[in-house]
Amino acid sequence: LGWDVLDPGRVRIEEVADAGERKDLPRADSALADYALYAPGFVCAGVVEAKSPSVDLMTPKRQRQAHSYAAELGSTWVILTNGLLWRGWMNGDEKMGKRCFLRASLTSDTIEECCEQLWAISYEKAVGLPRASA
Repeated sequence: LGWDVLDPGRVRIEEVADAGERKDLPRADSALADYALYAPGFVCAGVVEAKSPSVDLMTPKRQRQAHSYAAELGSTWVILTNGLLWRGWMNGDEKMGKRCFLRASLTSDTIEECCEQLWAISYEKAVGLPRASA
């Protein structure tokens, strides 16, 4: 999807998402977003909370966790995935469980449906997001 995990300007793995936390000196108990996706201008396009395939993504606890990381990092998207199932919401959407803009299941959707859904969180789509204020 264009997110180069080796480029820290685009993808930051285990990004510190604690209020007031010094990002360069995280504590052992710091809240960490699994992946923070950055568009040009250092806009946090999305936070991805990744779980193992056996984990139920749609629990309120999982949704609150992902939403809190997204809120702290000021991201546009909140993404939950276990690798097989992908769900995405706009940050700030109180009805996370009800109104996904991204719904993809690699086990039940066609490859075309998955590609169409996942393209919504591509780097190319994120390039058009508003730039961070200076």
